[in-house]
Amino acid sequence: MQEHKNLLIAILACITLWLGVELWLKPTPSVVAPSNEQICTVPPVTPKCIPRQEALSTSARVPIDTPYVQGSLSLKGAFLDDWTLRTYHETWESSSPSVHLLSPGNSEHGYYGTFRWIAPDSGIELPGDDTLWEADGNVLSPKNPVTLSWRNASGILFQLLFSIDDAYGLTITHKVTHVEGGAPLTLRTQSVVRRQGPVKTSGYFMLHEGLLRFSERLEEYGYADVLKKKAPAFQNLMGGTKGVGWTGITDKYWLVSLIPGEGIATEGGIQSSEVPLRYQVETVTKPVTVQPGETKSALTHLFAGPKRLSLLDGYEHRWNINHFDLAVDFGWFYFLTKPMFLLLSWLKDVGGSFGFAILVMTVFIKMAFFPLSLKSYRSMARMRKLQPMLESLKSRYPDDKVKLNQEMMALYRKEKVNPASGCLPMLAQFPIFFALYKVLFISIEMRQAPFWGWIHDLSAPDPTNLFTAFGLFPWATPSWLCLGAWPLIMGGTMILQQRMNTSMPLDAHQKFMMMYVMPSVFMFMLAQFPVGLVIYWTWSNVLTVLQQAVMTRYYSEAI
Repeated sequence: MQEHKNLLIAILACITLWLGVELWLKPTPSVVAPSNEQICTVPPVTPKCIPRQEALSTSARVPIDTPYVQGSLSLKGAFLDDWTLRTYHETWESSSPSVHLLSPGNSEHGYYGTFRWIAPDSGIELPGDDTLWEADGNVLSPKNPVTLSWRNASGILFQLLFSIDDAYGLTITHKVTHVEGGAPLTLRTQSVVRRQGPVKTSGYFMLHEGLLRFSERLEEYGYADVLKKKAPAFQNLMGGTKGVGWTGITDKYWLVSLIPGEGIATEGGIQSSEVPLRYQVETVTKPVTVQPGETKSALTHLFAGPKRLSLLDGYEHRWNINHFDLAVDFGWFYFLTKPMFLLLSWLKDVGGSFGFAILVMTVFIKMAFFPLSLKSYRSMARMRKLQPMLESLKSRYPDDKVKLNQEMMALYRKEKVNPASGCLPMLAQFPIFFALYKVLFISIEMRQAPFWGWIHDLSAPDPTNLFTAFGLFPWATPSWLCLGAWPLIMGGTMILQQRMNTSMPLDAHQKFMMMYVMPSVFMFMLAQFPVGLVIYWTWSNVLTVLQQAVMTRYYSEAI
């Protein structure tokens, strides 16, 4: 029968969607260091990598202390290589370790900033990785900037002035003071954020993790792309009319970015090397000439923290950055995902939780699509009215499927009924579904955002599992055999919704497939998604059932 073929096609489409989710949204293998050994590539002279705390103890340091950041600045080489986010933890439990964003170059996962002067072929002694700087302060805090100073054998004074705000922003002022009677100097300042490889990534196709640059548009390069030299080495960061450009290295939730000072001609570079394996972004100012007895300075900003949209917008305004919000990977549907995120954030502020925000936003979405739903219910009511005539046609042409289909189409045209109109609300909501998935997946605001009961992280799948009796038998199940409580509830609402849908004439086999097989496919598929998305789908089904009950009764009397 044609209906069986259509049903089979629908089921195959769902299975294809499920496999697509596994391939597109689930992690793919990424370049990860072996767990039983330590990898050390930068700096090359370091014989081996050592634990982070031991690496921090190998040089004198100036502590960093702000309400949101704890760390230190190395006096050897002036490395910014110790940066811990106080208020963010590895897991939802507050007792879990804080997130270490930056680490020394001789530790297991070197990730750090350096600030230098470049004077090609000048022959003058410049500060480098082994330079021992002198600090004029004991701690770097919002109220206490620190200046590092070093004088070379010729008497030229190099200084780095570090000032930090009460969030995640650092301003570095390069200063050089020439000696009286010397020859003019031609120098450039260079600020670098360097990351040692191999770098562990989440491995999601829909998420960019790697290197970024914004000059006149956003450029995104994966670690493999940079190794293959797919990124232009340098671009002018001062060419835009809406603020300065920027460059950085991004993870799913974290960003370390360099932003040139306003009005200072600067280029942004993206580079890598295989031996040693490392990736870096940098800003380099244009050459300046320093006359004898003269002091010249250049300014660079560094952001190292969470990609919280309100935070990025604040720095965009403060430092006059061009499109700093694009560090959040809202994707191709930026015009839909960002407004959705802003709506959720506003609702969260009103109701106190993102779970509440998702429930209320679902009501708004149902209201927005109500005209389509109304058309769908009207069509379903007319289809129910036509069922006796459809059954009559089936009995009249039991063996002539071509004639049966022709007569059915003629009946639909005569009664002005479109059988496909019932699918319009669902099809229209798919962009909303994927936009919400993107928001839940990439927004750090959703990370570890709790909801009622056992849900401690709306951006992660439901942690419970039917096949472990919800924790009674804690055995390791494969990912495809995880079915949490919320996906089960969602499946129940889908079954209830199918039971109420009597508009299509289906035999017992078709009813079984539509009522039980299809919901089961969706249950297992969505069990791998963020639970916030499952809550949205479940609550949307509940509202649909209520709406369907009222409208079905109304149209059964009106038609």
